[in-house]
Amino acid sequence: MSQVAAEERHERTPSARCLLLGAQSLATKVLGARDAVSAVPTADELESCATGPQQHSREMITRSTGAEPGERCAASLACRPAAAYARPRKAIRGVGCLPRGQEGAQSLLSPFKRTKMADQQQESASSPKAKVIRRGTCTLQLVDAHGDLRSGTHLLPITSGASGKGGAAEDAPDILITVFIPAHRDTSRPFGVIRWPALEGAGKHIDLSEHKESSTSNSDARSAGEARKGLRVMKGAKSSWATSQLHVLVERDSLSTVPTKDLAWLWEHRQLATGEFHALRMVLQAVSWTSAQQVAEMRTLLPTWAPPIEKCEALILLDMRVACPTARAYAVAVLSHLRDQELAEYLLQLTQALKHEPYHDSPLARLLVVRAMASPEAIGHPLFYHLQTESQVTPQYAERYQLLLTEYLRTCGNHLEVLKCQSGVLQSLTRVAELVKELSKADRDKALREMLSQLVLPEHFSLPFDMHVCYQGMKVEKCCVMSSKKAPLRLAMYLASAGNASKSPDDEVYNVILKVGDDLRQDAIAIQMLRLMEGIWRDDSLDLHLTPYKCVTMGQWVGLIEVVPGAETVASITRAAGGAMAAFREDHITAWLRSHNPTDQEYENAVHKFACSCAGYCVATYILGVGDRHNDNIMITRSGAMLHIDYGHFLGNIKRFFGVKRETAPFAHTPASHSGLPVRCPLQNPAFGYVLGGPKSFAFIRFVSLCCNAYNSLRRHANLFINLFSLMVSTGIPELQSLEDIEYMREALSPGLTDEQASEKFTNLIHEALDTKLIQVNDAIHILAH
Repeated sequence: MSQVAAEERHERTPSARCLLLGAQSLATKVLGARDAVSAVPTADELESCATGPQQHSREMITRSTGAEPGERCAASLACRPAAAYARPRKAIRGVGCLPRGQEGAQSLLSPFKRTKMADQQQESASSPKAKVIRRGTCTLQLVDAHGDLRSGTHLLPITSGASGKGGAAEDAPDILITVFIPAHRDTSRPFGVIRWPALEGAGKHIDLSEHKESSTSNSDARSAGEARKGLRVMKGAKSSWATSQLHVLVERDSLSTVPTKDLAWLWEHRQLATGEFHALRMVLQAVSWTSAQQVAEMRTLLPTWAPPIEKCEALILLDMRVACPTARAYAVAVLSHLRDQELAEYLLQLTQALKHEPYHDSPLARLLVVRAMASPEAIGHPLFYHLQTESQVTPQYAERYQLLLTEYLRTCGNHLEVLKCQSGVLQSLTRVAELVKELSKADRDKALREMLSQLVLPEHFSLPFDMHVCYQGMKVEKCCVMSSKKAPLRLAMYLASAGNASKSPDDEVYNVILKVGDDLRQDAIAIQMLRLMEGIWRDDSLDLHLTPYKCVTMGQWVGLIEVVPGAETVASITRAAGGAMAAFREDHITAWLRSHNPTDQEYENAVHKFACSCAGYCVATYILGVGDRHNDNIMITRSGAMLHIDYGHFLGNIKRFFGVKRETAPFAHTPASHSGLPVRCPLQNPAFGYVLGGPKSFAFIRFVSLCCNAYNSLRRHANLFINLFSLMVSTGIPELQSLEDIEYMREALSPGLTDEQASEKFTNLIHEALDTKLIQVNDAIHILAH
């Protein structure tokens, strides 16, 4: 919805602000930040969110607006600016420096704390050599969502930005700034309120369907082959030279810095650029946002801009570098055409993008809530857990996420009962995990089983993985506490058999890992990328048998991980074959696969699946820069599929032991900004190569060919992966703090190489990796240590 239309709607619905006040107070009370034990809301809390005192206000809105049930969320989301109650999303350098692309005026205050004592501050302040330390920044939008100039007193908390370089900033709760804005009156307006002037084109509705119809009927439209090359040839293009110049510019990824002269050229040829979606991001950079004329013209151009070939490409317009509300609304209009399953795949990024909206009420917020209500299973269920996690992880945005949570819970119908049941079960299990963690290692398993046997669970319940898969109790004797530092619980649950109320047999037991004290958001990002890679390969007729198991975060320090059925770690297989010395043998993996695939046909199928999965994970972990790879983080299923687990280190971050790199494999491209990519080829383990028959076998040659094909397939979608990681910078996770951290991925994808050059590069890396023997030593040491 455009800004003008939004103003008109909110003038007609004054009760929306009443609902916000009630929803905010209740949401803050119910879904506020908790410790790890109470991170999962109770069933009573969810019930109070859904049926609390806001019901009266909700009815008022329905009566005043005539909104249908599916539209009530849009009417009830208030237009209160995020900056008035929430901390800003990032620290902005300088005092009074308006961020490029920001359309609304802001007051940027940078408080400082001096290094001298309080009684010396006044004296040192007058000295030109006084040393000051920036404590953080606070942001206040001078124009509210109604377009009215703010006035009065505002209390602003400080964001320190201590997490660094563009990531999610940390709060400085001990510092509050009081800002007073004098009340100015405009006698020509009701109540004398000064309103931000509407710009030409601001109210024009963005309808992509019109562009689609005109483009399909245009005889000059380009062919499908030209579409894949990423350049739309507009009717009446000024010249072939200008078109080729535009083509060169749009080939750059979103991490590239566009020179000022190129930005000036783009603005001069902005009409030509409207035929190419990828030029939009750079044209937005070229706009002088202090010029009302240029801003108005940009808003007029946006509805005519060609949509992307792949709708997910519009995600790049929702990251923190794009502040233009009209451009963000354009991106939402494109994404609204995604099917439910497609939209659900990007919920991680869309939840983060909410942080970059200037107000609580935004087209993105409306899209998510409306689609969640329309499809509780595909959208609503995962969105609930994403919003719940972020409301606890990022206090400066807690109000916004809590409001959206409250709005969904009040309108989700029967899905509320499912969430209440899940929350009750998860809170009970989380409490058990916290209690068990305090015990000595020798007593943990026994205490866990005693607590679980006394636990009263619903007769049937579900887990966040899938709301339709029901369980009926725990198989207590199979539950245990794992040996890792955070003492996660491995829980065995009986699957509910259709039409049978009795407990299921052992082969119908579902295993999960409950982690309390670990932030699983990084694992969730990595597994999301694996799912996307698998889909890209499938579209290119490559079945590489990846196993992107399920992982759900339920708070900053609470999460569930699916246990892959029939899979064992390489470490456990090696231990069973003779312990640490078996790490230097070549036949123990082959013997293990033979034992589970006794016939020749079964074994041949297992080897095929093993080769394909090795190739898939070899490429995937290389591009993602996954570190900390040892034999307890690599598993093999009985059917032969190899898979990686535990993505606690990625984007080239290497785990060290007493200051020494644990991963020194030569399977690494070495860009200038990194000392080496810590990703190893699976066949560095001689036992893996032995399964394929050695480096001269047909299976090995096919493995190399699969790797090269898979690598080039992903390289053609390099922008997608870069854009998705760009949107995740605001999570604040340690290894994704800034756009500079994504440089690793760009280097790994080698955008400047042809397919032939990239295949040659990857083949050389594989052969270099085979000469490394330190991997075996590392694996043997790991077995001895565990």
